[in-house]
Amino acid sequence: MRHYTNSKGAQGIADSGVVKATGQNKVIEFDVSVSRVTSRYNSKSGFTEWVAGGDLEVTNITVRR
Repeated sequence: MRHYTNSKGAQGIADSGVVKATGQNKVIEFDVSVSRVTSRYNSKSGFTEWVAGGDLEVTNITVRR
């Protein structure tokens, strides 16, 4: 999955291994259990998005600017 967050949030995710259900700006890519995600259609973009609700325990975190 991909999550957008700020620098402080990215560091917190890397330190704790948990994506909190907040954040914007930086891209964090990570592995997450398929059982935690669902798909939804975004009518504004015309694409189906994969989303997860709530906090997520994550592995294989990569921070990209």
